[in-house]
Amino acid sequence: MKVGDQIHGFTVTSVEELAEQHARIWRMEHEKNKAQLIWMDNKEENRLFSIAFKTVPWDDSGVFHILEHSVLSGSKNYPVKEPFVHLLKSSMNTFLNAMTFPDKTLYPVSSRNAKDFMNLVKVYLDAVFQPSIYDSPNTFYQEGWHYELKEGEERPTYKGVVFNEMKGAFASVETQVEMGMNRLLFPQSCYRFVSGGDPEKITDLSYAQFLDAHREYYHPSNARIYLDGDVDLDAVLALLDEEYLCHYEQLEKTHDIAHQPLVEARQLTAPYAIGAQEETSERTQMAFGRIVCDHSQRKKLMALIVLSIYLTGSNESVLKQAILRKGLAQDAYLSIIDGIAQPYCYLRICNTEYERRDAIKQTVKETIEQLIAQGLDTQELDAIINQLEFQLRDGEEPRALGRNIAVLNAWLYDGDPTLYLKDDALFRSLREEMHTGYYAKLLREILLDEEHLCELYLLPSHTRTEEVQAQEAARLEQAYASWSEQQLAKIRQLNEELAKWQAQPDSKEALATLPMLSLDEISPKLDRVASELHEQDGEKVLFHPVKESGIVHFNLYFSLADLPQADWSALSFLTNLLGLLPTKRHSAYELQRAIKREIGFLDHHIVAYPQLGDPHAFRPYFTVNVSVLKSRLPQALALIEEILNETLYEGAASEALIEEILTQCHDGMRWDILDNGHRFALQRASSHVSGASRFMEQAEGFAMYQWLDQLRTGGEAAQKAFVRQAQRAHREWLCGERMTLSVTADVLDPAFETLFGALRKGVSFSGEEVCTLPMENTLEKEIIRVPSGVSYAASAGHLARYGQEADGALRVLSTILSYDYLWNEVRVKGGAYGCGCQGGASGKVGFYSYRDPSPYASIDTFGRSAEYVRTFCAGEEAIDKYIISTVAASDPLLSPRSMGRMLDADHFSGISDADRQRIHEEILHSRKADLLKYASSLEAMATDNALCIVGNIDPPKEAEEQWKVWEL
Repeated sequence: MKVGDQIHGFTVTSVEELAEQHARIWRMEHEKNKAQLIWMDNKEENRLFSIAFKTVPWDDSGVFHILEHSVLSGSKNYPVKEPFVHLLKSSMNTFLNAMTFPDKTLYPVSSRNAKDFMNLVKVYLDAVFQPSIYDSPNTFYQEGWHYELKEGEERPTYKGVVFNEMKGAFASVETQVEMGMNRLLFPQSCYRFVSGGDPEKITDLSYAQFLDAHREYYHPSNARIYLDGDVDLDAVLALLDEEYLCHYEQLEKTHDIAHQPLVEARQLTAPYAIGAQEETSERTQMAFGRIVCDHSQRKKLMALIVLSIYLTGSNESVLKQAILRKGLAQDAYLSIIDGIAQPYCYLRICNTEYERRDAIKQTVKETIEQLIAQGLDTQELDAIINQLEFQLRDGEEPRALGRNIAVLNAWLYDGDPTLYLKDDALFRSLREEMHTGYYAKLLREILLDEEHLCELYLLPSHTRTEEVQAQEAARLEQAYASWSEQQLAKIRQLNEELAKWQAQPDSKEALATLPMLSLDEISPKLDRVASELHEQDGEKVLFHPVKESGIVHFNLYFSLADLPQADWSALSFLTNLLGLLPTKRHSAYELQRAIKREIGFLDHHIVAYPQLGDPHAFRPYFTVNVSVLKSRLPQALALIEEILNETLYEGAASEALIEEILTQCHDGMRWDILDNGHRFALQRASSHVSGASRFMEQAEGFAMYQWLDQLRTGGEAAQKAFVRQAQRAHREWLCGERMTLSVTADVLDPAFETLFGALRKGVSFSGEEVCTLPMENTLEKEIIRVPSGVSYAASAGHLARYGQEADGALRVLSTILSYDYLWNEVRVKGGAYGCGCQGGASGKVGFYSYRDPSPYASIDTFGRSAEYVRTFCAGEEAIDKYIISTVAASDPLLSPRSMGRMLDADHFSGISDADRQRIHEEILHSRKADLLKYASSLEAMATDNALCIVGNIDPPKEAEEQWKVWEL
């Protein structure tokens, strides 16, 4: 194949060798309609296909977000209601989703199985070009919005998956900051609109407008098709041309994105919701932003990322330090928003007072002017560039998706598709510019040019949530008052027809159209890395040999099996301090610079591994996770030893840092609870049925948030007590005698041999490293009340309470419950954005809903799962597809770093290679009888379960005394 060749309607327009990506990039164009295609020919086993459309919003209705959901809900050749869900539960995919961006919609799929890959491509192409949205409006009503007014109900409500998703998104202050900056900076561009949809405006979108948007934008002339990996190019191009593209002529309209000239400085002030019990002091949010470049200026964009880390990457960074040490705010960071035609930046000031705005602006100005006058620290710049370069090369899977998005960063705007894939020359240039005035010039432009710097102020409000709810109620009341009896009848009929459509199962004939693998195409042998355990003189080393060019990943695990429960949260908070506090040899600033220079990735966290079949037992560890270039391993090990042996908790510098980090962690967890309430709800519920979950609840759940709150409000005495606690815990538990070393690399480097002896002596522990925590007889029902328009619900139980053990069939059952029962009842009918069931080797079973308008109804649905299982098992539907999906989920595509962490988890949970193979075989050989045996335990869980709801909701009046309510 060469330039000028014509293949299935496509002409090869260029070919380029890209050594950095170990690939050849082929560019093609369809002759008839000018659809563009790129193939990243890199021979990788994981194959990725995507099709992207430039989708330029003209209002806040979220039409392209609703289309993203809707086109995957049935098509001409696959006339089932939700082929997307069927693929989730029947394919070996390594990625399957769709994404709405501010100016594009992306539909990517990937698989390591060649036949499965082609199956996914066929369904996705039919979905985007021949969706069933034209034949039935029900998909629009379900995924977008509709008035819910059933017979016997007095007043309507709004219902719709995207509507509820965006109500949840708008609870995030970050969403509100970005939305506000977009409105300020882009008054003449599509970026001023909320591409996901503003809940107040989603309900303005009509079905006709929805269809018009698809007709205009989902056209090959507006498409960019991307292939990555060892794909059968001839087969893909033939499918594209013969089934779809040959039917389309070229469109002249190009959907250009209007260029936004720099705006004059202006301000926007708006309220945001906080909890009824929260103080309004120190809760104002500020942002100062401007457009910085266009998509083609990658060097400038990366230099700005370097400067963002230089200025605000840690509490010791020059600008953040100036703001924090003056007591002007609790946090500050510089955000760079890219992936759009005109990237922008904003300086975010977190938790301050509106009256301090002039003092903050003056501090920023003085700090930047002084920094420019003195000159930037070139060693710090070099260290930051080193770490960014490492992170770009050491990506997580699926890396093909990362390359896809990188290509679109320029290609969508008719730029060079390889621009964001060429790193070597970029980083050479960034280092050369350290010795010029380049970075100083950028600082002047982005933070000292007040003519184009826009200001956003979000003010805390106790009443904002209620005001938004009242406004929604008023809109509904106004609509209801305007309806005639004929219109009311029509709306009720719509509801009846929608409910009937949602309840109607797909026909056997429709289901038979979906392509899928057969079980005999799944290997009966699980292909896993052959890990090695080396034990000598009390030293334990886990080695996972993988092909990893020039990078070493290693993890240190310090046993906390005998750690008093009163110290669990304190050790968890400690993970936020190590590497940020000074040591005996380095100040905090010097240490962080050394880490950026020598270490590519460094993280500390707490983890607990459940033990098979025993809900009470778990192995808790304090972990240090490191990834480093092999050539820098000795220097990295020296830094890790210094952090573990010589961290200073006392002294003015350390104590000031601890106080600042405490405040930031507390605030970060608060927003995390609002954004990811399902995770906190499920963790909280699970903590009542599992020892490992109880430990993790105190380490990273709502109990940890409460602990942080108590420490923050306890004043100097509480924080000094914590310092003593941290010193003792660090001294006694983070030591060589308690450590297991895990290494994921091509070879086990001899540099590790001295690590155990180099760590300080602590309190040795010679036991089995297993902690036992008896569980409760009576399980809790709890509400964590938060200022949000939607809720998150969770239920948890454990098979061991009913004398049952888990096997591979439980994972298959979890797949069925997630993608059949819960999807239909909680998401489709209930309008929640997400839901699922989790059940694995430990025996813990959890249910959850995400951004849910009806959490109590979802809990009722969780409780009826046994009834569903019995009905399903009595039916005729085969379970082969669910087995295939479960196998794929059990053997995910992982980077070497993640692979090492997963193998470590299996080791500490007591799951051997033989256990993994046994579970794999149990999954493959699951039958309905294997599923049915769990029905009695699920039935018992309907009443003997732990419940938690995160949301702005009260307990049910008929059972109010049974629920415990916590305020955020």
